[in-house]
Amino acid sequence: MGGSGLSLIRWDSMQKSIEAGGLGFKDLFLQNKALLLKLGFQLVFGVDKLWVQVLRSKYKVEVGLPITISRSRYSRLWCGLMHIWSDLKESTSWIIRDERAQISSTITGLIQKGD
Repeated sequence: MGGSGLSLIRWDSMQKSIEAGGLGFKDLFLQNKALLLKLGFQLVFGVDKLWVQVLRSKYKVEVGLPITISRSRYSRLWCGLMHIWSDLKESTSWIIRDERAQISSTITGLIQKGD
């Protein structure tokens, strides 16, 4: 029967680029975090979007950047957002210009290996 078994490979070697001898898989943890941060950013600044209005209404989130979004009952999406919320708050900087209070936001250095 020789050699018909399942070949196992370490996940970190699968994430290496193909040029480096890996399979070129993306780091799924970092990919998920990046997508959740994008959704969190939209939750704060995309208040005109219907899905944002629905979530803000469902979880009773007021306008702006809430300090916390923790709730006792939540969906899987909201659970993911709760996990990245501190990173989103720390990386969002506010710049107030003129009397119009234009908001400029930058998200930098959010997704670092080892977070």
